Amino acid sequence: MTDNPYKYPYVPVGGIIEWDGTGLIGAPDLSTPEKVAAVYGYGTWERYGTDRVTVGAGGEYAAGSEGGEAAHKLTAEEIAYHTHIQYGITSDGNGNRIVMTKTAGKLSGAIQPQTYGYKSNAGSEYLTTESAGKSAAHNNLQPYIAAYRYRRIA
Repeated sequence: MTDNPYKYPYVPVGGIIEWDGTGLIGAPDLSTPEKVAAVYGYGTWERYGTDRVTVGAGGEYAAGSEGGEAAHKLTAEEIAYHTHIQYGITSDGNGNRIVMTKTAGKLSGAIQPQTYGYKSNAGSEYLTTESAGKSAAHNNLQPYIAAYRYRRIA
């Protein structure tokens, strides 16, 4: 091993270290695999799990398996089951169906009441809701702190 003021434990092949010397005076620079090998004085190292968090292996997840995503666009199947209730008058009691003819506009961001009119008994009319949302992916990250992570490969 190299002569340095730090005493590092031996890391076997396959061993993983994490390091964050941010803000620590005299802490070694372990920002690359080559610098890790120089500080430890042995081994070949590679970055490990960059941009990922670790999950304990041995249960549902096998060692070395990967999954998850930083952002995810929900599908219709993933949205919570819910309903939208609409009430509408469909008849004036004299056989005339009442249908929405146009929106009255918006006032301070709120949709004003609709205007209605009469229509003869021809065809069918449906009440619908206005579309909402932009279908963008949402952030799926748990709270984290970033540290250098390396695995000894030789």
